[in-house]
Amino acid sequence: MATDSHPRSPEQTSATADSALSAADSADITAIAAAEAAWLSAWGSSDRAGMRLLMHSDCLVVHGPLGHQSGPEEFLAYNKSVGPISEALVHDVVTRPLGGVIVVSCLQESRIMFVPDVTPFVIQAAVTRVWAPVAGTWLLAHMHMARRQPPG
Repeated sequence: MATDSHPRSPEQTSATADSALSAADSADITAIAAAEAAWLSAWGSSDRAGMRLLMHSDCLVVHGPLGHQSGPEEFLAYNKSVGPISEALVHDVVTRPLGGVIVVSCLQESRIMFVPDVTPFVIQAAVTRVWAPVAGTWLLAHMHMARRQPPG
């Protein structure tokens, strides 16, 4: 499986996969690349409404230093409470179909402004997102973020 080791902006997010994929899998991976770009764009601009539109109503997000498990609304409220995200980049992206869903694993960097008028803090995370097909579109069904938190 190939990986992409270059940092990417939301517009540059791309999927990688084995060359043995079927045409249907390739089309799905192309659709997931667009969904990932939309997610990263919404994430990188603190667009919670945009994130909500991409999340399955039963989405589970595992996040934080203690591994909190949150549904969409609880996660979006938490995300709002930490401060605005001014930028997000991903690299080492691996995308693969697996039993009817598509799994995306990557390293992600987000710049979060915890304190106004102070340089944003960079949060680095290993992230796995699972996208599920729902009514002709792909929605985020699960996300696990193993991230480093600021000191204190």
